[in-house]
Amino acid sequence: MTHAGSYRLIAAALALATGTLACGLDSLPGGGEDDGALFRDTFSDSGSGWDTYSDSYGSVEYVDGALAFEVLQEQAIIQSIYTDEEFRDVRVEVAVTVDPDATDPGYAILCGFRNYDNYYSLGFGKDGYFAITKVKDGETTVLTYEVNEWIQTDDIEQNKTSYQMVAICADKQLELIVDDVSIAKAEDGSFPSGDVGLAVLTFTEGHARASFDDLKVLKVD
Repeated sequence: MTHAGSYRLIAAALALATGTLACGLDSLPGGGEDDGALFRDTFSDSGSGWDTYSDSYGSVEYVDGALAFEVLQEQAIIQSIYTDEEFRDVRVEVAVTVDPDATDPGYAILCGFRNYDNYYSLGFGKDGYFAITKVKDGETTVLTYEVNEWIQTDDIEQNKTSYQMVAICADKQLELIVDDVSIAKAEDGSFPSGDVGLAVLTFTEGHARASFDDLKVLKVD
């Protein structure tokens, strides 16, 4: 299966235009743990500051202590951005629980997010496909493969029900880590700082669900 990079951003602007933004703040530096976290969120507070909305493309909502995504159309993306604080040189960690019946959705961490036309996306699917992409002025470029497509690796265990994701966005270096395995690296300096976000994407299938939990943002020295 070939995953064209351009598929990933088709519905981003529409999702923003029709979305209702959540208000509130749950920025907890450290959260009582001595790991130096700049920000953490267990998504137990529905006012913690992430975009929530529902439209014909899908939805994002707080459900049972997680940030739950549903995508309703093929070749679409649903995103949620934490806009209360900008970050620079960070490691973003999050757990994702995925739909066991869907075969090819993608799950991504966004960083360096300036707006819906300018940001990085570090993502993978449970079918083993992955990509680090840059969206600049609305144009999508896959930084990890020269033909602008997602590619497959055996380093991602396929068809699990949950994964641990890490995105490192620091000093022009981008790295995607899945279940403690480094999957891809890229270099780009277009967006040295910005918001962080989460996303779920569809390709050939028109329906996908996923829930994110236990997000943490740490400083990279």
